[in-house]
Amino acid sequence: GSHLSQAVCTAINTSGVGNVSLNSTPGSVALRGVTTANGDLTVSAGGGGVTQSGAGLNISGNADITSVGGNIALNGAANSVTGTIALSASGGNVDWSQASGNAIFGAVTAGGTLTIDVTGGSVSQVGAFNVTGVTTINGSSATLTNASNAFGGALSINVGAGAAYVAATGNLILGSITAGDLSVSTTGNLTQSGVISVTGIGTTFDVDGTTTLTNGANNFGLFLDLLGTGTGALDGTVGGLSNAAALPYVTATSAGYTFGGSAVPGTSTTPPPGFDPFAALPADFLA
Repeated sequence: GSHLSQAVCTAINTSGVGNVSLNSTPGSVALRGVTTANGDLTVSAGGGGVTQSGAGLNISGNADITSVGGNIALNGAANSVTGTIALSASGGNVDWSQASGNAIFGAVTAGGTLTIDVTGGSVSQVGAFNVTGVTTINGSSATLTNASNAFGGALSINVGAGAAYVAATGNLILGSITAGDLSVSTTGNLTQSGVISVTGIGTTFDVDGTTTLTNGANNFGLFLDLLGTGTGALDGTVGGLSNAAALPYVTATSAGYTFGGSAVPGTSTTPPPGFDPFAALPADFLA
């Protein structure tokens, strides 16, 4: 395929030319519809942000977008990338939207906030997320199981009745979580700033530090499994029950956890019939 490389700071509309490379140093990049029939899109704004208007990005390969000193705001409903989406704005916010299809992310770096809105599709990754501020993920499911993920601010996820799987390094703050099933793994402490609402089978936490999820409005689904070597306190409902009444549906691999103020036994108790807390986990979740 052919290759287009140019410095731009105004809108560009390019269709069907294979690989597309846009470089603006210094300056910003404003996209007005880019289609690659058989190639990748690479955009670098050396002194500003990357934005779009009008038609969406229709990329048959991978997309690699970098902003130095600005924001990345690619909110077009018609955006579609067949390959991976790598986004880097070390000094700004990152926003990505698309109205259909799944989104697979490569490495994502945001010096501010990260917002991903994939209406009707899944959100997954092949590279790590490194976010300084708040992260918000919307989609039909979310599989963010790269153990090198680092979320500086609260992580909010809304996948409706879909599954949400998250792995991270260091401390992790959960914001508002809405999911059918939830699995979270982190090497640090786990806390919350919003409410956890799990409407399906249940919730699994694999935490090496201290878990503090004491919002009484939490709903962990039918079953709560506490893995790892950590300790902590949790509150809310499990199996529609709260406080000590919920303990038959709470398991832990180590002592030192409480639920609703009551001690959780450091061994597994009897789960609901036919429930396997590990069955739905991605293969690399406990790696």
